[in-house]
Amino acid sequence: MKLDLSRLNLDAAARTIINAARAETVAVARDVEQGSRERAPELTSDLVNSHKTQIVASSASGITVAVSVGPVYSDSGDDYSLRMHEGLPGVYNLGPVSRQKNTGIPHHGTGVGLKFLERALLDSGTALARRIAAAIRRNVP
Repeated sequence: MKLDLSRLNLDAAARTIINAARAETVAVARDVEQGSRERAPELTSDLVNSHKTQIVASSASGITVAVSVGPVYSDSGDDYSLRMHEGLPGVYNLGPVSRQKNTGIPHHGTGVGLKFLERALLDSGTALARRIAAAIRRNVP
């Protein structure tokens, strides 16, 4: 059997695979951001609105995307975003807006509360490899 590799456009296929993986990585990062926003305690919306997704590095072979929250400083000067995420000592309660938007058990799964960014990452991040594989299958003939 003879296989003529010159007839296969491997460079184009590789570019398609990389582009599909890059796009899906950004999409997953945006899902993590949205999931974190939904889980974040909310009083003034400052914490929710401080979320951002940024492409921090990009090359021909890959991409690095960061999802971040804060800093949001309280009137006393402490980092409210860190206090709310980590549950640091101090006044911590889920106010009326947080309780109203809560869709689960507070501080667990999709519930509003502690570790909101971390829990969103765990939920969305575990699907990353599956989503990239599906994107590649959709884009490579």
